[in-house]
Amino acid sequence: MLSLLLLVLGLTLLTSSQRDLYFQQQQQARDKAELLAQSGLEYCHYLVNQTPPALDSTLTLNTVYTYTVQSPTDTYQIERRMDPTTGMLALVVEGLVKKASGEVQARRTIVVPYGPDYVLTEADFATQSFSKEL
Repeated sequence: MLSLLLLVLGLTLLTSSQRDLYFQQQQQARDKAELLAQSGLEYCHYLVNQTPPALDSTLTLNTVYTYTVQSPTDTYQIERRMDPTTGMLALVVEGLVKKASGEVQARRTIVVPYGPDYVLTEADFATQSFSKEL
């Protein structure tokens, strides 16, 4: 009876620790995706601060540019997107963490709306908004 009780207790502990490890890995992937998105945003900030500003000449409208960071599973994507309905222009930066199989494990998206003159400024970067995580 004591052996059976110890077996059940051991299996419960093992299951609990495996679940905690899974959640910890998911949280690490979310954190990495957020940092990747911030890296992409910093790159755009760098392009805006060039003389003359190089963001518009470097990134074609409605084209997704993918940049790999450290490994093929860690990337960020940048897109200058124009909404065809409203005509609003926004900079969309997305950090992606993928599994080795190519499946997306975590995603973090930052949207920076352009000002009324369609030129990104420091104030526009301050109004960034985050989208829902995966």
